[in-house]
Amino acid sequence: MTLRLDARAGGGLRLVVEDDGCGFGPGGDAQGTGVLSMRRRADALGATLAIESAPGRGTRVVLDCPGGIA
Repeated sequence: MTLRLDARAGGGLRLVVEDDGCGFGPGGDAQGTGVLSMRRRADALGATLAIESAPGRGTRVVLDCPGGIA
């Protein structure tokens, strides 16, 4: 697993978490309660959350928080 946290222009942050696990396809784990909770937290921060995954190719989660986290 790889975890990266980068400072962005204007005080924003980008968090990227990647793994090389089994991944999932459309309608898979992206609909679970864990992902729903992450999306709600991202919304509360005014951030965007992107999840990229495919069977056999791992998963990549990207959180972009333009104003940073207070």
